[in-house]
Amino acid sequence: MRIPAFHLLALASVAMAAAIPAPNTYAFTVPSTTANLPYYASASLTESSTAVTSVVFSIQGVDRDAASTFTLLQKMASDSGATGPDRVLVAPHFQAKTDDPAPNSLIWSSDGWLDGSDSVGPTTTISSFTVIDNMLSQAAVSFPNLVNITLVGFSAGGQTVSRYAAFSKQPDVLASRTPAIHTRFVVADPGSLTYPTASRIKPVVLRTTCSDTATPQACYESITAADFTPEYLRHAEVPDYDQYKYGLVGRTGYALTQGGARAEVVARVVASDVRYLVGDQDVKDNFKLDTSDEANAQGDNRAIRTAVYVRYLQLVLDGADARLEFVDGCGHLDACVLGAEVARDLVFGA
Repeated sequence: MRIPAFHLLALASVAMAAAIPAPNTYAFTVPSTTANLPYYASASLTESSTAVTSVVFSIQGVDRDAASTFTLLQKMASDSGATGPDRVLVAPHFQAKTDDPAPNSLIWSSDGWLDGSDSVGPTTTISSFTVIDNMLSQAAVSFPNLVNITLVGFSAGGQTVSRYAAFSKQPDVLASRTPAIHTRFVVADPGSLTYPTASRIKPVVLRTTCSDTATPQACYESITAADFTPEYLRHAEVPDYDQYKYGLVGRTGYALTQGGARAEVVARVVASDVRYLVGDQDVKDNFKLDTSDEANAQGDNRAIRTAVYVRYLQLVLDGADARLEFVDGCGHLDACVLGAEVARDLVFGA
């Protein structure tokens, strides 16, 4: 692997001068936009290479520490023996004002990037999902022998990856190329998930077999199709349970214009290669867990929410390929979950 550097992704029609210590400055074209996005990478996304066949993008967590995200990705690759010139590692940095961004850098609200919201500056608005679209597209152009792209995210990063998979058309565009590029999504320990239909787990199940005292594995194994209800508390104590980002009602921006009608989102969710991971000890209210009523309607903690959602995919949407791996002994710690062999196999394996 080449020595990693902190690169600058310029969302502009022309390259911008490097604003941070880095060997290169990269230019992406987005109509009527001149703004910068920093990202860590093991090689340039705009430097052509016929050796590269795989690119892995890792999405930051809620604290927006893309440097740590990239460092963990490097270790995962090293532990997997996946550090050759055929693979490029990338960690975009979605910044907020409090991150002291460089001039003309794209910035979002503290967590707006994780649901595809538009940037709030500097002078224009761009969805974080549009940024990812462009990065994937550029990788396909720069690496003509590229056949595999993987997006992986833990916690808030997992939320980002799962929602991007539901709304983006870019993977289909990449799959139509020659050679075809396959896109895999690895979602780990998300704090909440976006349900493409109004169905939810029945509250009685969340109070019994899937309560906060239940083991996530037992919850997962016990759920049947009858445990879901088509309309969950729409006019009761959680009237906004299906509002975006928990459901599809009230979508705006990228999630609406690119995601399309509900039926399109359902079809995309079922067809996408999305793999789910969760630490079997990730059962505590910690690390800024979303405790809103809308999130709690999905379960009391991250492990239960992930288990319930994957069963929903399997039983309600007939998503037979939906898979969940419990990582033994891991709480809400990215190095534990993503460092596990099962996670590394999903990210760097077939």
